[in-house]
Amino acid sequence: MKAIVLGLFLVASSSFAASHAVIKNRDGKVLGEINFMDKDKGLMVKGKLKGLDKSSTHAFHIHENGKCEDNFKSAGSHFDPYHIKKHGSLMETSHAGDLGNIKVNKDGASVFEKYKRGIKETEKSADKKKAYTIIGKSVIIHAKADDLKSQPSGAAGERIACGIISYKKS
Repeated sequence: MKAIVLGLFLVASSSFAASHAVIKNRDGKVLGEINFMDKDKGLMVKGKLKGLDKSSTHAFHIHENGKCEDNFKSAGSHFDPYHIKKHGSLMETSHAGDLGNIKVNKDGASVFEKYKRGIKETEKSADKKKAYTIIGKSVIIHAKADDLKSQPSGAAGERIACGIISYKKS
């Protein structure tokens, strides 16, 4: 009996693979999805979005709060669990929430894949001082491109879309 219960638990828990955020604009319209998956020493980020400004570039970041209210201001600041506070790009030395820019084609669609070194979906440490998770945080799409240097937000403009990161069933 114990083996059966354990087997069911393993099957149920293994049905979760990676995490994702369903991205919606301010009107609540679904624009697409961004998926996150742990890789060797970082996080693979893949997305498919549609309905953005045609032929544009938009910054996107992980933000500290898993909320998409009040024109997405409730999402808070960029996710920075180690308090690096340096804004940049996909570099390991920039804070964890920096995911760079996405390009949108002439049809208003964006398909992208990025690798962010130095961050995982959930980081565990023996001393618990450096443990964190992106689960329950939000992803924000900004109106403009991130200039990858202005502090603290990259001069990326308004928050135009948001999604909360959660586990995804495979």
